[in-house]
Amino acid sequence: MGGGFSPIFFGRLMNKKALWVVGLFLWQAEVLAEGHSWSTVGGKTVGRGAAAIDAGVGWPGLHAGVAYGVFPAIDFGLRFSFNWGVEGSVRSVHPGIKFQGLMKAKLYDNGFLSFALKFEPGFLTYFSSGSSMLGFAFPVGAQLGLAVGGPLALGIHLDVPMFLTFGEGSHFQIPLLMGGGVEYFFNSRFLANFVLKMGPSFSTGGGGAIFVMEAKIGVAYRF
Repeated sequence: MGGGFSPIFFGRLMNKKALWVVGLFLWQAEVLAEGHSWSTVGGKTVGRGAAAIDAGVGWPGLHAGVAYGVFPAIDFGLRFSFNWGVEGSVRSVHPGIKFQGLMKAKLYDNGFLSFALKFEPGFLTYFSSGSSMLGFAFPVGAQLGLAVGGPLALGIHLDVPMFLTFGEGSHFQIPLLMGGGVEYFFNSRFLANFVLKMGPSFSTGGGGAIFVMEAKIGVAYRF
């Protein structure tokens, strides 16, 4: 053995270094996440007594909304949308409006990782030549957020924006959208975001599934 270097000792040293690297990474992740106390694409809420306004434009339209932190982990709010794509359908281009209530409930948040459920019921109407479509929307969804570092945060989304139309040709539509978003914090109050979600939409009226999509760029400000 003499002055030789033991392979066993070397292996233990490398294992200790690996543990130190993992521990340092997790510590840095928590430190970097401290500035992200709220989120539009992740699972964080605005916080009790705080409010945030947001707006976005893209497909299927534009929207403006407000959220208020009634409880530390629950936000309530309102949203108005003006759409030109019928609930995200890329083959149905008609103008329409939608009013929604908002609820976002944060279930988990360790600073770096956050998770929330949301419910956004409302009323919708779309117009075409000589007719109109009325209905109720009751979307549900889940958001997983990752504070990846510095001013950036990511979100992974699963949404089921269901809606029911009534009158002539009434049907129940069940879209299944998967995707996510990214947001950039200019400071602790102001951010910009981009969201992209897509998937099939199934109808009780038959005709098979159609492709629907949401792609929007937006901004938000927290008071």
